[in-house]
Amino acid sequence: MADKTELILAINDMASYLNKISSWYDSKHEPFGHIEDDTQTSYIYEFYCYVKFVEELSKAGNYIKFNYSGKKGPSFPKGPAEKDGGWAKFEITDLNGNVFDVCAGVKIHTQIDNYTYAADISIQSPVPIPSLNDVFLIIDAKYKTKTTEELPIGQLREFRAVLQDLGFPKNTPSSIKLLKTSFDEPTIVTNGQINTNHIAYAAQNKFKQVGNFHP
Repeated sequence: MADKTELILAINDMASYLNKISSWYDSKHEPFGHIEDDTQTSYIYEFYCYVKFVEELSKAGNYIKFNYSGKKGPSFPKGPAEKDGGWAKFEITDLNGNVFDVCAGVKIHTQIDNYTYAADISIQSPVPIPSLNDVFLIIDAKYKTKTTEELPIGQLREFRAVLQDLGFPKNTPSSIKLLKTSFDEPTIVTNGQINTNHIAYAAQNKFKQVGNFHP
């Protein structure tokens, strides 16, 4: 099981990799500096999953760019936030030259009044206020204090309801390269365990569970 220190070390290792393959870092702006002062291991785990996903997108062949042109500078949201608030994000360019945003924690607006959903990780169109039609893939990270803990059926049902609210299943543009490993479809990822009794439920509802996911 990865504790807070191990997660931070893993994030820093991935930061070194991303720095080599894309122009996202300079001496005045440290995009991941906010992590070391954070005391919430659950958030650090969510951010680890986010950076790991970006790293895999790069290794799959997508061009990665770090964007912090908004008023929040190089800061990422630590909770649900409006995308047009100016938070940092990564961008990917697909095989056809189309640009997509890879966001952490930004709100997705639905057709239901006063209801938004902030996916831990999402691929979406480069729009300031994303709606359900702008989102192509979502990932939900669930941190467990003990690696023996399993994802309960209640969390799977909640994720199924979110997918329904956001209009899934839907196809991620084929021009975006996704490694056929962890996150090639809507996924709940955890450092804990998967209850094998629930595999059929996830498959029936068109999403995946990934357990033991940590450095």
